[in-house]
Formats: sequence, C-alpha cells, structure tokens
Amino acid sequence: MKVCVLASGSSGNCTFIELSGMKILVDAGISAKRIVHTLNEIGEDIDEIEGVFLSHEHSDHVKGVPNLLEKYQLRLFSNRETLQRLPIQVPFHQWYELTSDPFQMGDVIVQPFSVNHDAANPIAFTFQNHQESVGVVTDIGSVTNLVREQLTHVNVLVIEANYDYQMLMNGPYPWDLKQRIASRLGHLSNEDTAKLIAELVHPSLEYVFLAHRSENNNDEFLCKDTIQQILAQNNVPLPPIAMTYQRKRSILFHRS
Repeated sequence: MKVCVLASGSSGNCTFIELSGMKILVDAGISAKRIVHTLNEIGEDIDEIEGVFLSHEHSDHVKGVPNLLEKYQLRLFSNRETLQRLPIQVPFHQWYELTSDPFQMGDVIVQPFSVNHDAANPIAFTFQNHQESVGVVTDIGSVTNLVREQLTHVNVLVIEANYDYQMLMNGPYPWDLKQRIASRLGHLSNEDTAKLIAELVHPSLEYVFLAHRSENNNDEFLCKDTIQQILAQNNVPLPPIAMTYQRKRSILFHRS
C-alpha cells in the first residue's frame, strides 16, 4: 500500500493511492504536468495510473482532468451529477459511473459514499482489499453517521482539517464566505476533524494525513496542536500524523 497527497488546498487537490497493484488518483485539481512530475518524484509513472476518481466538480478538484483524459487516456470515475458539471465532454468509453454501491477493481473494493458539501453530489471514498484500506474525505462540512461508519476500520485516512474557527472569523474573508466555509455544507474545522479522529482511532489506524488546510484561515502548527490537545483530552492515543501542502507533496506512506 502506498499513499501520497500530491497537493491539497483551495488551489488544487490530488491524492495518489496504490493498493493491491491498483494505482489511482483521487481528484486532479492541479495541472497534468505537475501530476506527472510529482508522480515521478515518488517513483511512479502516469502510464500505470488506472483512472481518476472525482469527489465533486469544483475546479480545485478537476483542473487537470481534461489533459489527463486527452493526453494519457485515463479513465474517469464519477457520479452522473459531477460529470454533467465538468467543463468538457468526457468520451463515453473513458467514463465509469459511480453510484452508492461498492464495486471491485481487481482485488480492491471501492466504496463511494455521500458527504455534505455545496456541490452537485459530493462523495468520498474508501478503497479496501483483504487486509488494508484507505479512506479519502475532503470538502465535507459536517460529519454524518455514514461518514463515521465508512471510516471506522481504515488503516490510512486522508481527512480535511480546513480552518481554525478564530482565524476564519477574524480573517479577511467577506462574511458570506465565512458563513459558507463554516456551514454544514462547507469544510471541517481543526476541532471538528480532531473530534472525528478521536472517534476513529483504533489499533490498526496507521497513518492520518491532514488535508485541504486553508492558507489564510489555518496554520500547520495550530492544526496539529488542536488535534493533539483534543485527542489527549479524550484519552485517545495520537496516531502518526502528516501534513499535506498546496505547493508540494506530502510524505509517501509505504507499507509493503
């Protein structure tokens, strides 16, 4: 199993996952050129990527899709509502329609599931084989029972920690944007994320990537500190945590 967040933030999101030989991208919100270059940095080849799984249609998740589909003939996995809002026509043979039903790719079971965000039909994912699983959840305004249920047993979790509440409220954004971010259809705060992680910690949760961190309304050290404090207050052991970044990739988690 390999997981690397190639980029994460309001300007672009893309995560690489390898599981049981299946190599995929979740979202492609940075340029195809940067995706290819960053994959090469971790020893991976774009020609071995089986497809791109889209969480929703916002530009910071789909910017690189047109070139990836045209130049590298990648398959696109999305629900119909997301597809209809893309700025391109996707050839039928390159599109796989996602529903709420799990499906199998080789030895991997892919489970899309609904999340709360201000998009047409936003989803998150788990990818699971017989021994291990990865969950990828960003752009989520509130934690539902479905989210908890789907993430209960993952071994590696990519979860957003978008903003610090005080930084957001005291920051430069207009009030309507602040309300949108903090709403149940917006994003998770550091505190929201910490409480969710505290619920999800189990002996086999090996790694947590903190994703989609705002450059204007959050701080790397504040983000980590909030999560450490809340887990400590709940007597929950802190799993290994890695930050993700807008302009550079995260560490590469690799378990052979």
